[in-house]
Amino acid sequence: MLGRMSFGRRILKVWAKEPAKGGVLQNARVRWLGRRAFLVGQPVDYGRGVNSDGGADIWFPVDDIVMLAEYADLHSARNAYAAHKKKHSDDEVSEFDAKSVSVEADSAHGA
Repeated sequence: MLGRMSFGRRILKVWAKEPAKGGVLQNARVRWLGRRAFLVGQPVDYGRGVNSDGGADIWFPVDDIVMLAEYADLHSARNAYAAHKKKHSDDEVSEFDAKSVSVEADSAHGA
């Protein structure tokens, strides 16, 4: 049993099962509702510009959490998101460039 647990000022990126899928929380702690544990916290904008929860606490059932990433602060979480976004942007560009080169090579060889 988890008992009472708090993550303090750390930022948590949560990956969860459907329908929630996940989110990013600050001031996260474990709370109990009956016999079920929940990870509860306030949603934060970590670089995506999305936060439509109006300041409400978000509750994720602990049983539905697939993975957590824990960051020391919001700045670290935003840097990680920016690096992830850049990496995937570079991957898409590289894949596009590879397809372009393939099409140009085929055209040059009369394919």
